[in-house]
This record gives sequence, structure tokens and C-alpha cells, in this order.
Amino acid sequence: MLEELEEMENKLYKLNEALWDHIPFECTKCGKCCHGVRFINLTIPEIIRISKRLGLTPKKFVKKYCIIDGYYIYLKRKEGKSGITCVFQENNLCKIHDVKPFQCRFYPFYSTRQVIYDTIIPKLFDVRMIRPIIRVRDFDILFGDLLIFLIREPECELSKNIWLNINDLLPRIRPILMKIALLRERLLFNMYKNIAYLMTEILR
Repeated sequence: MLEELEEMENKLYKLNEALWDHIPFECTKCGKCCHGVRFINLTIPEIIRISKRLGLTPKKFVKKYCIIDGYYIYLKRKEGKSGITCVFQENNLCKIHDVKPFQCRFYPFYSTRQVIYDTIIPKLFDVRMIRPIIRVRDFDILFGDLLIFLIREPECELSKNIWLNINDLLPRIRPILMKIALLRERLLFNMYKNIAYLMTEILR
């Protein structure tokens, strides 16, 4: 099971790299995307990858840096100079940049189920700063359509540039975004249905 999840995640990371090959804007390392950070949801392969990078066992990593909420495992947040920030942000840079979670790599894009977008997302984001861009009809998993939306952080040049140019970018990136959303959902679905076993395996 773990090998299957790792294979799916590797494909997901490669798709994300292909996505950014089509976007002519680069990160300015302002760190704004990490300030006021919401919830960074980790997968089991990401937990293993990051803990290895830090020289910790998965169990010690989760205890020190994560919050477990039911099926979900989130990175902790901390109080920084400019307010709440990711626990791994330091001097506007990511301390685990080479192994950072997919959710961070995908920013300022975000994919979720329509029902979550309607009910939970408005509690996490200023609705004026999110913009739905693609709906993905998903007939294989019975939890409704997927929605891909764009986040605009007022002080992040990357997200502002993509926000302003998304209509021109979409014809090139739509197919990749759809593949990413569907693969990410299947990874999470397969992980959550086996979460008790997986958690027992990595945290023992």
C-alpha cells in the first residue's frame, strides 16, 4: 500500500513540475504564501520524506511538527514576526524546501471537492481572494465534482500575476491541472481508506 501511494505521489510531483513549465512567473521568495498559512495537509509518503530529511523517525516528526485531526495530519503553525506562519518558515524561506508538501508546491492553485469548497473553504479564505477556475467531473469516486481554484495573496507577486493572467494561461495548463486534481484525489482516497493501518505502520 505504501509503495502504491509513493508511486502516485511521484507522478503527482512530476505533473506539478510540468505545470510550472507552462507558467512564465517565478517565486520571488517573499514568504507571503507561508504567512497566515491555513492547513497544510500531509500525506503518509510526505511524512516519511520530511522526517527522513530532518533525521527523525516518522513518529517523532509527527509528535513535534504535526497536528492529527481524525484522518487528517496537518503541519503545525507558529507565531512569527508578521503573525501566524508555517512552522518551517524561517527568514521568509522554507527550511524543508526540497521536500516541501505538494500543497505548498501547487500554490497558488488548490483542488478540493465542491462540497468542501461550499462549506469549509469560506471559513479558511477571504472569498474575495479565491477564484474557481476549473470543475472536474469525477465519476469514479462518489463524493461529487472536484473544483480547482486560485488563491490571491495580496502581497505575493506570483499569485497576483497568475490571478491577472489566468484566462490566457488556462488553455495551456487546464489539462495538467485536471490530471493533478484527479490523481491527488485518488491518492488521498486510497490513503484515508487505509489510514488506520498506515498510521500504525509509520508511528510504531
